[in-house]
Amino acid sequence: MLEPEWDRVDFKCREVHLGVKDTKGKAKGLVPLNDDAVGALLRLRRVCDENFPDTPWVFTHTKPRHFGKRIKSVSVVFATAVARAEIAHATPHSLRHTSITEGVHVDGANVVDIAKVAGHKNLKTTMGYVHTADARLQEVVSGLPKIETL
Repeated sequence: MLEPEWDRVDFKCREVHLGVKDTKGKAKGLVPLNDDAVGALLRLRRVCDENFPDTPWVFTHTKPRHFGKRIKSVSVVFATAVARAEIAHATPHSLRHTSITEGVHVDGANVVDIAKVAGHKNLKTTMGYVHTADARLQEVVSGLPKIETL
């Protein structure tokens, strides 16, 4: 989603508010922000304030002839980054799969919370995004409570 406006970013509550038109499921939502996301958004805010303070857009062009205009696509930039990183295949949507999969492995996280962050109404949808390696299964069982023997 490249259409968020600054008035939807709540730095105090550390979240971005989504409207009905912004979500695939046609429901209002919010995106919680971690420290890295808040830091990146604060840097973007400074750039906007210094160069084009009147723009409502969070994601704007920084080239002089397009200053303050909304970025409409990240396809070329993303493809260039993937090629430079020598990754065989990746899309922006791949990042969604990765973040949901990694979210499952966060201490204290559960699939219900992850589904909510992802904006899924159905856990089955979330589970379609989760890809776990067999090596992680050992970590899961190793973390189970110990059984006391007499």
